[in-house]
Amino acid sequence: MLQRSQSFSRRIMGQPTPPATSRSSTVIWGDFGGAKVLLLGTGRHLPVADSRLPGVPAVETTLYDLKKTLVDRCKLPDESITIKLNPASVEEIGAAVADATRSAVDLLVVYYVGHGVLTASGQLHLATSGTRAVGDHVSYTALPYGVVGNLIRRSQATHRVVILDCCFSARALDGPSGLGEPDDVADQTQIPGGFVLTSASRYEASLAPMGSRHTAFSGALMRLLRDGDPTYPATWAMGSLTRGLVRAMEDRHLPVPRYRADGDLADLAIAPNVAFRAATHTTATPSSRGGNSIGAAGLCPYPGLAAFDVSDARWFHGRAQLIEKLIRGLARSYDGPSYPLAVIGASGAGKTSLLRAGLIPAVTEGALGIAGSNRWPILFIPVTENPLIALASQISSLIGIRPELIIKEIRNNPNAITRLLQSSLLDHTIRDHSKQARVVMILDQLEDTLLPQELDSSSSLTQDLALFGSAINIAASNDRGSPPALIVMAMRSDSYGQIASQPIFHSITSEAPLIVSAMTPLDVMSAIQEPAHAAGLNFEDGLVELLMADLGVSLGSDVIAYEAGRLPLLSHALRTLWQNREGDSLTLAGYQRSGGISRALSNTADKVLSGISRQYGNAGKTTAEEILIRLVHVARNSDMARLHIPRNRLLNGLPGNAPRILHDLCNDQARLLTTAGGPEGRDTVEIIHESLLREWPRLNQLLEKHKGDLIAEGEIRAAAERWVDHGKNVSDLYLNDALAASRRRFGSPQQRARLSADTIAYIEASIHHERRRRRVRLISSMAVAAAMVLALTGTTVAAWQWRAATLAQKVVIQRQLSSQASQLLATLANQESAMRAYAISGTRDALKTYNNEFSRERQIFSEMRLALRNSPTTLELLNKVETAADLWREEVARPVIDAIRLQGKDSGQALVEASTHTVFDDVREAITNLQNEISK
Repeated sequence: MLQRSQSFSRRIMGQPTPPATSRSSTVIWGDFGGAKVLLLGTGRHLPVADSRLPGVPAVETTLYDLKKTLVDRCKLPDESITIKLNPASVEEIGAAVADATRSAVDLLVVYYVGHGVLTASGQLHLATSGTRAVGDHVSYTALPYGVVGNLIRRSQATHRVVILDCCFSARALDGPSGLGEPDDVADQTQIPGGFVLTSASRYEASLAPMGSRHTAFSGALMRLLRDGDPTYPATWAMGSLTRGLVRAMEDRHLPVPRYRADGDLADLAIAPNVAFRAATHTTATPSSRGGNSIGAAGLCPYPGLAAFDVSDARWFHGRAQLIEKLIRGLARSYDGPSYPLAVIGASGAGKTSLLRAGLIPAVTEGALGIAGSNRWPILFIPVTENPLIALASQISSLIGIRPELIIKEIRNNPNAITRLLQSSLLDHTIRDHSKQARVVMILDQLEDTLLPQELDSSSSLTQDLALFGSAINIAASNDRGSPPALIVMAMRSDSYGQIASQPIFHSITSEAPLIVSAMTPLDVMSAIQEPAHAAGLNFEDGLVELLMADLGVSLGSDVIAYEAGRLPLLSHALRTLWQNREGDSLTLAGYQRSGGISRALSNTADKVLSGISRQYGNAGKTTAEEILIRLVHVARNSDMARLHIPRNRLLNGLPGNAPRILHDLCNDQARLLTTAGGPEGRDTVEIIHESLLREWPRLNQLLEKHKGDLIAEGEIRAAAERWVDHGKNVSDLYLNDALAASRRRFGSPQQRARLSADTIAYIEASIHHERRRRRVRLISSMAVAAAMVLALTGTTVAAWQWRAATLAQKVVIQRQLSSQASQLLATLANQESAMRAYAISGTRDALKTYNNEFSRERQIFSEMRLALRNSPTTLELLNKVETAADLWREEVARPVIDAIRLQGKDSGQALVEASTHTVFDDVREAITNLQNEISK
């Protein structure tokens, strides 16, 4: 059996978890008399040859907001903080560091935000405005981190902190190779009396989301200092702040921070935790268990409905046998025939927690027993509806190549995944030459790859899924040599048969799946007691037995009487019990106040809604309920599933206080919703766990009340996705009764606010198509009627001929205008696509396509203006289309062209993100309005 050791709890993706803060002193950064803080940042790069570094506008606002946060929260004097923005040269940035190291007495903090660049040998350098990020130019146009470390080591400051918010920053922790050996390399990177915190691994790009005020890492750090977190101690220390950052970044599936500490620097206090709340009752005496007790002021060892993360591994117990089976399965796959290892279990059985807090830490501690395997890269990939995109995003974080380029390579040839993954293993293979290194790839929630039955084999989503399956099989087997990956695929047990029956996933049937079933009574007791003991907490006599009985488990019996999916209810009840603790004691009274396993979840959720109602009134409660029901899909058979919805679409059409209400539903005290991925405003939001759909009566009532709307939304959403996937074929549009029903149900702006842009466009296209069909029928009927009248009377032939000619002329003009409007949309869409291609590739062909389409656009505008000279209303709508197109050109196209012209072909990518679609959506909307007017 896999043994748990002291080292088993020390993990942050291969780095030891910072120890819990134990010092009672509340001396924070601002209390040091001789403190010196240097905030360095490079967000603007000179248009020199070979610069190749895009500008990062968020750097400037990050530094100035960071200074304000350090003054407000850490109580540092304003004069102790120096900002050095956009240093032009190595000499300038080096001099700034040297000045800071000389003037610091008690505390020295050097904080860098900007581009991290690498030399050919992999040495980390900090970019200046004049850095040339190509070849040998890096070594003399950017500041070597080794120079920074040497300057800091010479400082007389008692406490030294280095924080790097840049790409590849973890190379500051272990030298250029990242192998951790020999000792002289480690000595060079160690800073006596120092704490080094980095925003990303040695392979990852740090993130500065386009349009965001702050970089992702520094923004999260400022939020913790500014807003606090009630589950952490009363005072932020370097260790607890690092843990908070790890959890915040993992929750959003962003690069996870790394650190290195000398001595007890993890205990260095920084600032008060403003969200800390003392225990509800404090009558109990401190824990007498000894050791590193953090008691009532410490961390909550139970995650509630959220899955355990890698950083929560010390709290994760009860699954030792399953972890051992996983390790053995991966070891067999390494030594023998290679195939993906399937992990199945009911929803709520704990699959994600097993993989994140069990398997990953075990691998990083060397449980595989293969030389160097504790340093192998690990990719944890929550699968989405398009798993190829999710796969490319994670590989991108490993090798530093943009996701869209990875997708392009795999689409051209799925075998490319072997080369992509092997490029990340070069260091490991050289170091551990006796064994071939692997990437450990963990695919979670594979059931999300199941496609709607309506999608055919020609759809792009189906093709991407097939490519994903091929790439995974190649990565796991690789007929041409050693496979680059060991793969684990986790899915719900009710989807295993359907997934395994698909040819692209046939390899998961090579061995019986590992089943995550209900835990044995002893394992349940371990999962309840051990986290509390590790946190220095005591259970009142009889409470553990009561918890187990309420779950359906009896000590002394081997019978497993509870459903595996009920574990989230136990975890939530334990978290609520911790919130109701008395000092360091978990009590029967606290358990009763929480409502027990059966009612704790619904009680918590009801309290959250009640709190929102008290703070924002009944209107606020209604907004919260609307947010919740927007996040649920309901099928006609009443099956329910969580939806992942972009934050900006989720909040569309809701009152101005909706973002604050959403925050209250997501915060650590509520934990009803969770966010993941992307910059602020473009995160996806989802209900934290499916058990909330089953166990919260109030939500069940809401869903039942809105069942008809939710079913209709799901069906029209699927129809719109099918329409888009088939190239917007008119045969997929709603007609007759279906169209009439959708117009009744989604006629008002408030009703349409729930729908995506594609769904709204689908409804509008269906309406437009129906109008055209009616006009054709009307014209045909009039022609028949005219023929009958002419057959009966010859006296009015001339009049009828004139009217028929006039009507025919109007129809011809209308059809011509409708065709021109469609051509206008096509040429504008081609410009947008060409500009995206130009931003990614910088090729002249893409720019030539853009210019040709622009010329075509001008011609169409001219022709339509001539035809509409006597139709002022329609002409005004045409002018609005031109205005929207000019705005897109001003905000997107021209900046990309200028950036590539001045800074090189790699500088345009940062300017074209998902948000630029929003600007072009205004163009689409303007053309839709024009088409609707023409069709009247």
